[in-house]
Amino acid sequence: MNARELGYVVEKEFGDGLQAAGVEIFIVDNDRRAHSKTVRDEWAKFGIKVWPGAGIVGDRCLISEFTDKDESELGGFPVDSPDCMVNDQRVNHSWKNLAGGLYSTFQKRKPSRQTIGGFINDIKSTWENLS
Repeated sequence: MNARELGYVVEKEFGDGLQAAGVEIFIVDNDRRAHSKTVRDEWAKFGIKVWPGAGIVGDRCLISEFTDKDESELGGFPVDSPDCMVNDQRVNHSWKNLAGGLYSTFQKRKPSRQTIGGFINDIKSTWENLS
């Protein structure tokens, strides 16, 4: 998927709903395409800013606009913050391998109860058990 295709998804699938929900800043995957000017411009059409990325991602220089601190003072995208990056490998490992974690909790459900709603409920209940 390229930046233009990501921009299209923002325009057609996410922008209106997130704008209606009052979202002003969106944290996206730390990927060059997600932080490209093309994609940031699509989010901006809905009044939504993309939180700057880390490392060599091009919009890292915008970090001071979000925090009022120089970019050298901060690491950019909060890559080690599980509330912002729930697929972080450590969190994923814990959730999958922890007894009573998300994976085992969801797998214990009857197949007919393995729904999106059930998955979301299991996320909420198992999150509290993560160390």
